[in-house]
Amino acid sequence: MSKNKVFIAAAAIGLLSAIQVYAAAGVSLSPATMEKKIGETFTLTVSINPQGSKIYTAKTIIKYPTDSLEVRSWNFAANWQPLSQPGYDSIDNKSGVVTKTAGYPGGISGATNFGVITFAAKKSGTATVSVDGETIILDAESKNVSAGPYASSVVSITAKPILPPPTSKPKPKTETAPSQKTNRSNVSPVSEVILIATTTPPAVTSSDLDASAAAANVAKSSGFLSLITLGTDNSVIGVLVGLVILAVIWYIIWFATRRRRSQ
Repeated sequence: MSKNKVFIAAAAIGLLSAIQVYAAAGVSLSPATMEKKIGETFTLTVSINPQGSKIYTAKTIIKYPTDSLEVRSWNFAANWQPLSQPGYDSIDNKSGVVTKTAGYPGGISGATNFGVITFAAKKSGTATVSVDGETIILDAESKNVSAGPYASSVVSITAKPILPPPTSKPKPKTETAPSQKTNRSNVSPVSEVILIATTTPPAVTSSDLDASAAAANVAKSSGFLSLITLGTDNSVIGVLVGLVILAVIWYIIWFATRRRRSQ
């Protein structure tokens, strides 16, 4: 009889243990692995899986290495009511801990997204983001049904490739037209004569001819007056010279007439 009691007790304990394992809720991270480069941002989705329990409240604690990753933001999934109180809502990039708490009106019975974390990759290497064991998932009786093993996500971070500096294209050379000015020091006498000969003279008008004739008459008069005055342009001297010339002419005529009569 005592043996049957021991067997029944052991079976009950085993059944209760099986029920407890079945009722344990979990937190998952997706994707489980990814590859990123330094400076890139990426997101991880945090989900609650009741696994047979009906969940009403969840307090998730996510840890990450601060030398490799930095949290940029957190966004709750639809229908979750955040609990914004100290100790329940924080992002600490110094210690590498994200704590977020929220309730779901009416509860959830199946796997449901809880929120999305946006990270930035800072350093090359392997960074592991994990759900901390202090995460709490409460059922309708405010009992914590969270149990391990706790999910994690592994991020492989590599450095960005160093690109060579862009090569500058040579600018095309612009050819300048030769100067049209003629350097007279380099022009031969024959070429200069040809240039002068081929130059078109300016058109001569009738007024230009009249002006030239008047200038010539003035020049002639000026020359005759200069001759009579012996270059002095003195009118008195000019009169005396003129009388002398007339006297000489008269004497020549008189002498020629007398000589003809004597013959």
